[in-house]
Amino acid sequence: MNDEEKKEIMKLNPTKNLTIPLDKVFKNIFNPAKDKPIRRVTENKRRGIKTVVTFETFKGNLGQFDKLVFCAVISEKNAGNNFFTIRRLFQKMGGSHTLTAEMKKAISDSIERLACTRVEINMTDVSKKFHYCDKDEVIFKNYLLPCESVEVKINGQIADGAYKIWGNSPLFQNSELKKQFTEQPFELLDVPKLHNSVLVMKLKFFLLERITAIIGSHKKYKPHITGKKKGGGFNYKTVTKLREIITFEDIFEQCELLDADKWQKQDARNIIKKILEHFKKQDFITDWHFEKKNGAFYSIHFRS
Repeated sequence: MNDEEKKEIMKLNPTKNLTIPLDKVFKNIFNPAKDKPIRRVTENKRRGIKTVVTFETFKGNLGQFDKLVFCAVISEKNAGNNFFTIRRLFQKMGGSHTLTAEMKKAISDSIERLACTRVEINMTDVSKKFHYCDKDEVIFKNYLLPCESVEVKINGQIADGAYKIWGNSPLFQNSELKKQFTEQPFELLDVPKLHNSVLVMKLKFFLLERITAIIGSHKKYKPHITGKKKGGGFNYKTVTKLREIITFEDIFEQCELLDADKWQKQDARNIIKKILEHFKKQDFITDWHFEKKNGAFYSIHFRS
């Protein structure tokens, strides 16, 4: 690395918002229940339009925590930063100033999984139907998160856990072309009085992403939006208006808690309560409550 690149990391641009893709390909890639190397993602069921995703992992399958790490890195890149550190990512993920060795390893392992995953996204059909561009073929191909570990100095000292972004993520290129992404303030992930374990990070981000998508589905023909109030919309030709309901089964599946015992699920619900109360205080939602079905906790109902 040359001297100019070493200086560049000392001048990182501030990042105020978390970039969140909202398209179906993004959700498919980070779905822990999916493990097929070739996936046909239905973009429009009525018209039978599909995007073909060829997927190859070398360091393990990806899940909700990896999705949050991915979004934090993409947010840095979109702010014009070609470098990032694990500590900086942790803070953008809603972490405190105390980065434990366990969390540092979890983020480092996630970056390695993302950087070692090859993906090809062929969105030619959906592009032709919705006229996203005039190319005959629209294929994005690269590592999911093109980055590498580097040694750089910050304030005269070697930075701990520094990385350089060296290319574009095909996953975000796909979302960006379709304008199916949003931005939300990092403060929404900074939930008071919560120890930031991997599970807490998963739950925070799942709820943020899901509620954002639901709120966004109530808006038509709007590009990505930044701001506290009401979340972001996304520009999609045929948006289905989603109900303001999230089932616990969906939460537990995506956060890999389906096999957890009743006490672990109870702890998860208590964490979810704190997250939703924080969202309410931040004016992201106006109200929420749990619903039971046959005496068991079944879903979250919220109002935007």
